[in-house]
Amino acid sequence: MVLPQDESFMRLAILQAQKAAACNEVPVGAV
Repeated sequence: MVLPQDESFMRLAILQAQKAAACNEVPVGAV
């Protein structure tokens, strides 16, 4: 099962990844 916390974290990670991609920066987690 996916807990609300996991879903929130996943959405946040995706948002950061999209933002990084838009800025042509390194992917989240590579920092």
